[in-house]
Amino acid sequence: MMKIFVSDLDGTLIDQSLQNNDAVKACVQQILHSKNELVIATGRSLHGIKVLNFYDAPIYFIIMNGAILLDRNKAVLYKKAIDEQVVRAAYRRYPNDNVEYITQNKTFMAISKEAYLMNYGQWDVWQKKMSVNDEQFQFMLSHYVFDADISQIKDQVVKINILEMDAKKYKEKEAFFKTFDEVVNNPFDTHVLELTAAGVTKQSAMDKLLQLTGWHKDNIYVFGDGDNDAMLLAAYDHSYAVDNASEKAKNSAKYIIGSCKDNAVINQIAQIMTL
Repeated sequence: MMKIFVSDLDGTLIDQSLQNNDAVKACVQQILHSKNELVIATGRSLHGIKVLNFYDAPIYFIIMNGAILLDRNKAVLYKKAIDEQVVRAAYRRYPNDNVEYITQNKTFMAISKEAYLMNYGQWDVWQKKMSVNDEQFQFMLSHYVFDADISQIKDQVVKINILEMDAKKYKEKEAFFKTFDEVVNNPFDTHVLELTAAGVTKQSAMDKLLQLTGWHKDNIYVFGDGDNDAMLLAAYDHSYAVDNASEKAKNSAKYIIGSCKDNAVINQIAQIMTL
């Protein structure tokens, strides 16, 4: 019986030390060779997944927390944008903050590149979790437009990321966006807001994929580590949180397995494929 594996990336399938990249690629190849399916469900943008050494494999991608769903050939099956009035309101209110306005192919920021790098350099979670090397990071940065005016954004914004290290300011920003029914915040960490259109989650994108493919829920195995994986983990009987996961993710999963750094997901997938 065909099995469908659905996994988050950073901190779940991929180790931030980059030591398991070859192991992940081999795992992907084994899944496909065994006539099973793989879906990567991540908060990363399109340019964030293009750096993966298995990006070209015939697998599905749920990116930007469910705002875009890609088929095996990386064609867009579904996309839901944030209402333009929300984007304009954010641009007016936070002209000097670390706000990323992410379209399908570009990320726009009102601040400078230097300010962006300084802000993220102070966030230890990002340094520990983001599984990219320097070359990959520079590739991702090449898709950024800094010192951008809102008039430069020609495509629809599908996700807004806001880094805010100050807890009081974070709550202020969270409260501001709650005044808009058109957006929802579904972050993986308490220092970042990850805003998408209302109704957009990794789970909602997975529901759409089930409708398109006819896959049965009983054949789906889900892996995650962040708060933004919680709904997905809670929706399936075969759900696994890694040991390094957030408490919300662990409480949502049916099973707790080992740590990402020990290739726990890769090992669990290999075991499941023998059943």
